[in-house]
Amino acid sequence: MKRIACLLVAIFLATWFGRAQTEVLVGEGELTYSDYLPFDFYAPYSYVQTIYLAEELVPGTISSISYEVDFNTTLSNVPVTVLLGEVGRDRFYGDDYSTDFIPADSLTQVFSGNVSFSETGWVTITFDQPFVYSGNNNLVVATVQSRGEEAGVGFDFRTKMHSTKRSIISESYAGAVGPQSPTNFGEGGASLPYEHVPVAKFLIDVADDYCFYPSDLIVTEKTSNSVTVQWTAHESAIGFTLEYKNADAETWTPLGTTTDTQFVITGL
Repeated sequence: MKRIACLLVAIFLATWFGRAQTEVLVGEGELTYSDYLPFDFYAPYSYVQTIYLAEELVPGTISSISYEVDFNTTLSNVPVTVLLGEVGRDRFYGDDYSTDFIPADSLTQVFSGNVSFSETGWVTITFDQPFVYSGNNNLVVATVQSRGEEAGVGFDFRTKMHSTKRSIISESYAGAVGPQSPTNFGEGGASLPYEHVPVAKFLIDVADDYCFYPSDLIVTEKTSNSVTVQWTAHESAIGFTLEYKNADAETWTPLGTTTDTQFVITGL
């Protein structure tokens, strides 16, 4: 029993290698909808910031973002700007939310152009300038829409509710709002925080040294001199390096590599 426990630890610490490019989905489980995030088409102009946590992503170069929509009609050629940045904070807070936007000098513009939105499904925005994300901090995604006219209600995005306010929005009827002037919304406009986080797919060229960790590690069979172990692979993993050691040993014993999610360790 003592030896089997050591094997499980060794498998858990094994190095994984994965695809160079992967699609990371943020937002699973019980979901809802919002007509404010990441773009508020009820107002002529909107500016939204959303914080995605480091543990929801992987480090690498982000080349696009996709949002899931449920519209009552299509919207064509909407002027859109997208900016990304790394931040230490994990929420928006304070007594005056109108001053709580992450400043423009912490953001990098990755896209500016027209985007057409379908009635349903996923809408992808491919960046003009990919963003290198270190994974050491959380990621803020800032989105601007400047249609210049109200589209009305019925333009919903799939979102997930959280216990903290991870999004903030500025909607304007008086003129464009954005990273340089997030609260320039004039009469009828507002700046508000939300617990909603838009469900998003990030296309990421994963950093070379990143490891996709396994889950559900179990021993499925054991004999007097062997054990069979298996695990659940991350969808982006394509192979595994395994090693083990006894509880009182300092040196790990290499077992080789495999593309399977099951391995028989013999000679114990």
